[in-house]
Amino acid sequence: MTLPQWPDHDITQLREVADRIATLIQRNTEGSGGLPRFVDALRQSGPIAELLIEYSVRWFNDSNGESVLLGPELYWLLTETVPVEDRAPAGEGFGQSGMNCHPVTRTRQMLLICVLEKLSTRPWRPETPEQAAAMVKRRYSDNATPVLPNRATQTAGVEGVITTAQFP
Repeated sequence: MTLPQWPDHDITQLREVADRIATLIQRNTEGSGGLPRFVDALRQSGPIAELLIEYSVRWFNDSNGESVLLGPELYWLLTETVPVEDRAPAGEGFGQSGMNCHPVTRTRQMLLICVLEKLSTRPWRPETPEQAAAMVKRRYSDNATPVLPNRATQTAGVEGVITTAQFP
């Protein structure tokens, strides 16, 4: 089965899904399904499939059945198995990313970037910025030094701002 090529320049759908995933990560209070789990799951098709299904159920329930996390086409693309010849040494994805990486790997990388982009605009923080930078560096690069933007802390109760304190 050959999947249609999804053009790299069209990331609108990825950003929409990333916004929903960032919301779920931000709401995470029990320690499962947070950013570290999401980052780890993106490496292989099995774990990302399981996590996307879990996130889809949570999103569907949270929206009272009025919205879905992602469509079947994007799910199919993100969970496709990368052929052995296109895999990085440590598994399916994210080894030495170059210009010729597999389209599935590239799409997963773009989704991660979009999720981080969405989280950076919200009043959400990993346990410490150092831990987040070390996690991203350890998993995705031999020489990159991620820089997390400084965000001003906003108090709960400001209209339009969602904080983790608002969710029991």
